[in-house]
Amino acid sequence: MLQAAIEDACGWCEALTFATPAAASSGGKWPLWQILERSAAKIRLAYVALDGMRSEPAALAWLQEHDCLRLVPAADGSFRANVFRFQKGTDVRVILGAGQLTPPGFMAPLDAVVLWEGATLDPFAVSIDALLARAKEKAHVPSAEELADYSRAFYSGAELWDQLFELGAPFMRTTARDADMPELFLVEDKKSAARAMKTARKQLLEVATVRRRQRIGFHGGNDTFTIHWCPALKLWALFQDLDNRYWNCFGIARPDPEKSLQITVQVNPPFEGLDRKIGGAFASDPHTGNVYFVHRGRIGGGQKGIGSQLFWSRFRGGANMREPGADEPSRVVVVGRVGAPDFARDVAGFVHEVARIKAAAG
Repeated sequence: MLQAAIEDACGWCEALTFATPAAASSGGKWPLWQILERSAAKIRLAYVALDGMRSEPAALAWLQEHDCLRLVPAADGSFRANVFRFQKGTDVRVILGAGQLTPPGFMAPLDAVVLWEGATLDPFAVSIDALLARAKEKAHVPSAEELADYSRAFYSGAELWDQLFELGAPFMRTTARDADMPELFLVEDKKSAARAMKTARKQLLEVATVRRRQRIGFHGGNDTFTIHWCPALKLWALFQDLDNRYWNCFGIARPDPEKSLQITVQVNPPFEGLDRKIGGAFASDPHTGNVYFVHRGRIGGGQKGIGSQLFWSRFRGGANMREPGADEPSRVVVVGRVGAPDFARDVAGFVHEVARIKAAAG
C-alpha cells in the first residue's frame, strides 16, 4: 500500500521534498528507493539526519550528486521526522509515517503512516511546511570531505553497529497463532512453488545488510558458500538449488572468516510434488490464496537425540497440512506467510526457536 502510494505520488507530482532519519537503499535493492531514483529530477530537497550510522554512504552520495542533500545534526536522536511532500500546482500530497520508509531493521516494524491530500494553504499543509522549514534552519549542504569522513566511519564501525543491532534482535516467536490457522494444502505445482520460493528469497535478501563468502559446516563435511547476514534479526541465510529441491539454510551465529558456521535449520521445499523425506514445503490456504513457508519438524545436526521427536516434544505450536494419498493431515510448522511484511521476522523467529530447542537438548 505504502509503496503504491509513493509511486503514484511521484508520478503525479512536479516537485518532491522529504525528511527522514535515515537514507538507505539496501544497495539499491529497496523498492521505495528505486522509485526515488526514477523520480530524481523532481526531488528538490532531502533532509537526512546525522543520527548514528544508519544512512548508507551510497544513498547519501546519490542525493548529493543530485544536489538535494541537506544534513541535519541529530546525534541526540531528536530528529524523527519522516515525511514526503509532493506538489503539483497548488495541490499537495503528504505521506507522514514511522515505518517502512526505509528497509526493514532501520525503522519501527509496524506501519504508522498517514496519506493526506489538499491545497497548499490548508492548515495541515502549512504545518508540514513549517516542519520542513525548521529542518532547513538546522540543515547544511555537506562537503565532499564530510561525506568521505562519514563513509570511513560507517564502514570502520559497521561490525560494532551490527553487534548493537543484535542486542535487540527479536528472538521470540509468536507460535500461538498456529492454533488459529486453517487447514492448509500442500503446494504441488512446480510453477507455484517456484514463484513462492522466488518471493521468499527476495524478502530475506532485502533485510540482509552483509553478503560474504563463509565456510559452513554440515553433516559429512564443510564448504564455502555465499551467505546473507541480517544483524537486526541475528540471522544468516544460504540459498542454492539442488537436484530436486530448494536448499535454504539458516543460522544465528555471526559470520566469521576464521570459523566454520553450523547450520541451525534447513527449510528445503521440493521443486514440485510430494516428498515427505524433505523437511520443507509450501502450503496454501484455498480460501484466501495465501501461501505459507512450512517445515515438518525434522531437525538435525549430527547430535544424538536431535530429531523430529525432540522437536515436536519441545515446540509450542503447529498446523495441519493436507497431502495427496494421506487420510490424515501432516503436522507442520508455519514458518511464515510468503509476501507478508513480517515474513523475514517470522523466519528468524523460527530459526531461533530451533536453536533454543537444540541448546536445551544439550
